[in-house]
Amino acid sequence: MTNEEKNTALYEKVFAEQETYRKWLLEQPPEEILKHSYEYVVREDILLSLEYHDLTNAQAEALLKSPGPLGEIFKEFEQRETDYMDTVFDTVVCRADAAIKADARQKPTVLPGMDGGKEHSRSPVKDGDRSRTAQKPRPSVRENLQKAAAKQAPGTEKKKKLEREAR
Repeated sequence: MTNEEKNTALYEKVFAEQETYRKWLLEQPPEEILKHSYEYVVREDILLSLEYHDLTNAQAEALLKSPGPLGEIFKEFEQRETDYMDTVFDTVVCRADAAIKADARQKPTVLPGMDGGKEHSRSPVKDGDRSRTAQKPRPSVRENLQKAAAKQAPGTEKKKKLEREAR
């Protein structure tokens, strides 16, 4: 068997295993289906990864010997430490920051402490408006700290995102 044939045989075996699992899952009551939804999705992702990547001959052969390679791969995946939750929270933070920025662009900016404590507001910058009062507000203390932290310890994607957002 060629490498391509071994990988195809493995894919077909894993696909059949997932189909059997799917049929079983669909016969379960809704609450049981929800309990297994994470497993189903990860198994689908495993199947997808095998569709787009080839294993070596030895790797494909080793998995082909297993009566249930997909279930075994899923069990191993469950035991791994991943940064999935960090990625989820980073997405939450990025979305919240984007919402804050969008909100700020739509509302007038209030400038406290001018004219004896009276507050003035200015409208957001409009295209073509280059007056001093229409300029972009100065970065906040938080943004400056984020920029400084990103410059001191560059390299992580999260810090790069914060630096881009602070600009």
